[in-house]
Amino acid sequence: MDNAAAKVLNEIEKKIENKIENKKENKNAQDKEFFVFGGEDLAGLVCQVETGRLDVEIKDGNKVQLVNVGRLGVIASTHPDKMLVGRYERVLASEAEPGQKQNYIVSIGLIGSIVINRQKRTFKFSRSMIATPVIGSHCYLLEGEKLTLFMSSISVNDGDASLTLGKFSLDEGVDAYMNGDALFQRHMALVGSSGCGKSWTVAAIIEQIATRQSANLMVFDIHGEYQALKYAVQLRLATPTDLEQPASNVLFMPTWFMSHDELMTLFLDKSDPYAAAQSLMINECIRKRKMHYLKENNLTELLKSFTVDSPVPYDFHDIIRDLKYLNEELIPGVGQGEVVKGPFFGKFDQLLPKLEAKVTDKRYGFMFSGDKKKVLHHDYINYFTAKLMGTGINSQSGKHERKIKIFEGEQNLGVKVLNMSLAPSELLPSLIGVVGRFVFTVQFWNNHENRHPMVLFCDECHLYLPPLENCNEAQRACVFQFGRIAKEGRKYGMVLAAITQRPSDLNPSILSQCGNLLTLRLTNASDQAIVKKMMPDGMNGLVEELPLLAIGELIPIGDSVVLPLKVKVTPAKCPPTSETPTYCSTWSQEHQDGERLNIGIDNMRRQIRKSFGDGE
Repeated sequence: MDNAAAKVLNEIEKKIENKIENKKENKNAQDKEFFVFGGEDLAGLVCQVETGRLDVEIKDGNKVQLVNVGRLGVIASTHPDKMLVGRYERVLASEAEPGQKQNYIVSIGLIGSIVINRQKRTFKFSRSMIATPVIGSHCYLLEGEKLTLFMSSISVNDGDASLTLGKFSLDEGVDAYMNGDALFQRHMALVGSSGCGKSWTVAAIIEQIATRQSANLMVFDIHGEYQALKYAVQLRLATPTDLEQPASNVLFMPTWFMSHDELMTLFLDKSDPYAAAQSLMINECIRKRKMHYLKENNLTELLKSFTVDSPVPYDFHDIIRDLKYLNEELIPGVGQGEVVKGPFFGKFDQLLPKLEAKVTDKRYGFMFSGDKKKVLHHDYINYFTAKLMGTGINSQSGKHERKIKIFEGEQNLGVKVLNMSLAPSELLPSLIGVVGRFVFTVQFWNNHENRHPMVLFCDECHLYLPPLENCNEAQRACVFQFGRIAKEGRKYGMVLAAITQRPSDLNPSILSQCGNLLTLRLTNASDQAIVKKMMPDGMNGLVEELPLLAIGELIPIGDSVVLPLKVKVTPAKCPPTSETPTYCSTWSQEHQDGERLNIGIDNMRRQIRKSFGDGE
C-alpha cells in the first residue's frame, strides 16, 4: 500500500471515530435533557418543611399566576435523579413593607416521589417519600410536555387487569386506568350525592367487565335503572303476574331457602307475649316437614348432617295447617271423657291471620307460590344458584381470551342484574340478606379450585346496610351477612362493591373493609368527613374539592390507582335509565297525557312494568 492510500484510510478512520464520539456526546446530552427543569420552570424555593408537606416562597409575581390550587409541582432533592411530587393546596400573599416587592407562600401536600433513569429516558413514580426535601430546594412547575410525560407514567395499563376509568382532569389527553384485580381484591365503595353520576360510573365499570368471557358479577338493582344493560342477564323475583306462567328470567325464593332466624324476622312480632312459644313450634313444624321430605324422597343420607336450617323443601301451607292444629288442639283430661286445651291452644290466634294474609297476598307469591313440582323440588336450589352465580360456560369452547361483543348484541351470561324494584319495599333488607348469605355460603362450602371470583354490586346499600344503631331486625340480619362477606369474602372469591349516596349512613364496619374508594361529588359535611378519613397522607386537600366536582368527575383512592387525581369518567355506551329529568325544559314543550296515567295505574294493579319487555 502506498503512502497516499494509507493517508486516505487514516482520514476515513478519524471521521468514523469523530462520528462515534459525536453520537456519544449527543446521547449524553439527550440523557441530561430528559425530564430536566430549567430556570423557566422554577416557581420558588422551599422555606418550610413538615412531615408530608412543605411551604414554598415565590418572589416572581408572574410565576405565582401559574401556581393553581389542585395542580402539581416537582421539588428537587439532595439527589439529582430523585424528585418529590406535590399538590398545590394553598397560595398566600405575604405582607410587604412599603416599597418592598410582594412575596407569596404556597403550601404543598407531598404525594410521592419519582426516580429518573436518564439513560433509558424513563422514570418511576412511587407513593413513598424516597427523597428528602431541604430548606432552599427548588420547586418547579409541572406543566406542558412534562406534565403529559408524568401523567402518562402513572397511567399504567396492566393488560387484562386494566379498566379504563376515563381521562385525567389535569391532562385530558391521558387515559386514567384502574387495576381491576386490585379494585376488587379488597372490596370497593363508590360514593356520591344524588345526580352526580354514580349509576353511569357503575355502568361504565360493568360494561368493561362484561367484555371478559368469564365475568361473574351480580347487581342488586334497587330502582330498576340497570334494566337498560342489554348485554346483562335480567333477573327478578316473581311478581303477581308471574305466578302462573313465569318467564325464564323470573325467580322464586321459597321459604325453605331461608334460615329459621330469617323467617322469624319476616313473620314474628316480638311484642306478642307468645312469641317465644310461636318461634319454638314453627321451628319444630319445619324440622318435621323437612325430615319427612328427605325420607319420602330417599335422601336419608342427608339426615346425618341435617339441621332445621338445611335447605330442604317444604310447603309453607303445611306449616300453617300444623299451627292451626296446635292452636285448636284438645287433649284428654284427668277424668274419663274429659278434654282440656292443648299446651299451645290459642297461642297462635294473632299470628295465624297475619301468616294467612301474607300467603294469600300475591305480592309475596315469590315465597309461597309457583309450580310446586319445580319450586318445591330439592334441585330448584341448583337452578337458583346457577341463575345467580353461573357464567353460562359449561364446557371448553377452545376459544381462549375471547372478548364478548356486547355492543354487537352478544350477551354475557355471567353479568346478572337482580331487579329488586318490584319486590315489597318492607322486605328489601330481608331478601337481599338472604341472597347475600346464600351466595356466600355456596362459595364458602365449595372447593378452592371450584370457586370462581364474583362481585356483588350493592346499589343504594345505605338502605339495607346502615350502622347497627340505626338497624331494625331485618337490616340487622342483612348487615350481619354482608359484614361477614366484607371481612371474610376475599378469601373465598366473593367481594363487595358498595354504592351509596350517603357514606355516613353506611355501616362503618363494612365501609372500613373497602380498600378502594371512588368518590364523586359530595356536598354533605358528614359524608365528606367519612371520605377524609380514607384519604392518604398529603391528599386531604382533595376533600375540599368534593363539593366542587363536576357531574361524572371523581377521585379514585386506593390500591387500584397509582395516584388519587381527578378523573372525568368516560360515559358508558349502554347507560342506565337514571338521567335526571329536565323539568323546566320538559314543561316548556307540548305534551299530551294520552294513556300515560292509565298505563301507570294498570301497572300498579298488575305489580309489573310493561316496559320491562315481558310481553305485557
